[in-house]
Amino acid sequence: MNRRRGRLELIAFFLVIAATHLAAAAAQPRAVAGVISLTEQDLQRGVPLGGEWQFSWGHLLAPADFASGGSAAANGLTTIEVPSTWGTASTRYPARGIATYRLLVNLPAGVDQPIGLTLKRVGTAYRLYCNGALVLENGTVSADLAGTRGSYASRVVYVRGGPRLEIVLQVANADDVVAGVQESPVIGLQGVVAFASTWENLRDAILYAAILMMGLYHLLLALLHPGERASLWFGVLAVDLTVRGGLTGARLLHQVAAAAGFHALVAAEFVTVYVAGLAVFLFFHDLFPQERPRFVLGPLLGVTVAMSVVAIATPLGTLVAVHTWYEYLLLAEGVLLLVWLVRSLVARRDGTPLVLAGFVVLLASAVYDIVLNLTRSTGTFLTSYAMVVFVFLQAGSIARRSASAYVSAVEQSRKSEALAQSFSRFVPREFLSLLGKDSIEHVRLGDQVALDLTVLFADIRAFTTLSEALTPLENFNFLNSYLSRISPVVRSNRGFIDKYLGDGVMALFPRSPMDAVRAGLELMDTVRVFNGHRARAGYRPISIGVGINTGSLMLGTIGESNRMEGTVISDAVNLASRLEGLTRTFGASVIVSENLLAACPEAQQLPHRCLGRVRVKGKQRGVIVYEIIDSPDMARSQTRRVFEAALAAFQKGRYAEAAQGFGSVAETDPADSAARFYLRRIQALRPGLARTELVGPAPG
Repeated sequence: MNRRRGRLELIAFFLVIAATHLAAAAAQPRAVAGVISLTEQDLQRGVPLGGEWQFSWGHLLAPADFASGGSAAANGLTTIEVPSTWGTASTRYPARGIATYRLLVNLPAGVDQPIGLTLKRVGTAYRLYCNGALVLENGTVSADLAGTRGSYASRVVYVRGGPRLEIVLQVANADDVVAGVQESPVIGLQGVVAFASTWENLRDAILYAAILMMGLYHLLLALLHPGERASLWFGVLAVDLTVRGGLTGARLLHQVAAAAGFHALVAAEFVTVYVAGLAVFLFFHDLFPQERPRFVLGPLLGVTVAMSVVAIATPLGTLVAVHTWYEYLLLAEGVLLLVWLVRSLVARRDGTPLVLAGFVVLLASAVYDIVLNLTRSTGTFLTSYAMVVFVFLQAGSIARRSASAYVSAVEQSRKSEALAQSFSRFVPREFLSLLGKDSIEHVRLGDQVALDLTVLFADIRAFTTLSEALTPLENFNFLNSYLSRISPVVRSNRGFIDKYLGDGVMALFPRSPMDAVRAGLELMDTVRVFNGHRARAGYRPISIGVGINTGSLMLGTIGESNRMEGTVISDAVNLASRLEGLTRTFGASVIVSENLLAACPEAQQLPHRCLGRVRVKGKQRGVIVYEIIDSPDMARSQTRRVFEAALAAFQKGRYAEAAQGFGSVAETDPADSAARFYLRRIQALRPGLARTELVGPAPG
């Protein structure tokens, strides 16, 4: 009930406004037989000077010709309704020609301040005399039409006030198909007219500047996002409407660009119609592609180009004659687009209601203007105003679509980020960065890059024996518990885990070899803490070995198109894996290559010892390896010199000397597996050595 009452109140409100305007229009004075009385009018408001003006066809009469005893009667003086046009079926005057208008205005008593007079749509050139003086010439007026130059610029003049104002208007038309005083001049006090003129110009400037900014924004949007074709055509339409707005309404371009010439400005006005017709079609074409009509775009594009050429290259009379047929085409296009929009509305395409509402307003206004033009009637053309309404409604529609797209993009970005986060658990971001990719979506099979990296392998010793005593579930739980402690150590030392190898890991350190060495030693500390937890839970302790190497390698993707993975391939990677295996042989916690120690002076400052040159699988020549001494094994620092001296003797074949040295180390540090490894080697090479020689003297 309240909603119905609200609608009735709204309708009543508009009816009151309409009635007020009709009453105001009915109350306006009219000229009769060339005289209009404004003695009872308040010139604080503009008053249109409509009605019967004196009129002489075919003559350019001066004010003196209307004076007493002049030749006015001899020059065919009659009356004509203002506003009206020449060249229409309702008048007997052709469009091309010259004529004179005259009106006597009786002003209110006591008006001694300047009076303003506004003239619009007087076609196409005129001279204005007020009280016998020439005050304005718009365009060029000549009795010889060849010398006439038209102008549609709106003009405002100011004259001295008094009891009576005589207006004589000489009009000439050589180009347009309609002419005459097509809109009543408006009179008022100077301040009133000046304010109205300034406000009209400012209003149009602000309105069309806003539309221009809107158009440029959408053109920029289309430039940044080439897929946004609807924004492109909307931007073209808005810019086109801005140009048309400057050519119509207050006709600002006719005032500021008069040097371009009358024909050029009128031709541009017609071209804006053709561009708008095409832009609206293309806008719908990309906004609602599912319902687009077939085989229409090509012909419409051809007609637009052809009509634009006609507008630029032919006389105005030819252009108007051809343009009449284009208006029928425009009506047909309007009906087609209306059907198109209704189909989109039925299909519930997003944004259709706003577009349809704006287009109905535009189509109705276009029909009205076309009828007005075809009948050569006077009246206000509405298409420009309707186009403004259409543009703002479409801007709202596009803004709504953009907002929806933005929300969708944000949601998609959130999902993509979550997906990328999920993928990063399988493919480290650091791997993508080293590969030169910012997203896993950009990774292709065979992508590769050569780099200098440090590789770390870590593995649990005797894991097979350990896992045999566990169920599959217990195995998984144990590994996840272990790896959840290992992985943060690698990350905190600026590395990342490239692969999980069951109970082992392969990690890469792209910055410094020392990062890997620190990580290796920290892993030992982490395992000791982990073993403390295991001991309290009644589980056996574990031990790990770490092998580290640095060198050149290839980082990239391998596999096939439907299944690939990232990896690193090189001899440096293989050697790091072999070094980890040697930790079992030598009973060492961390073993590094000679390359790493040479490339990392900082590592050389740590307690370490040479374990000799060893043969590893895949290498024809032995490699020298070093043990980085872990904190629980600091006894090896004390025996380092003896161990390395024995190692030197061993490498020179002085086995008895070597056996004595290694035996001394083993006596001092029974846990030194490397010393016992070499003692076994010596025994295998020299079985004849006495046991005392192998063991060596007891430490002093």
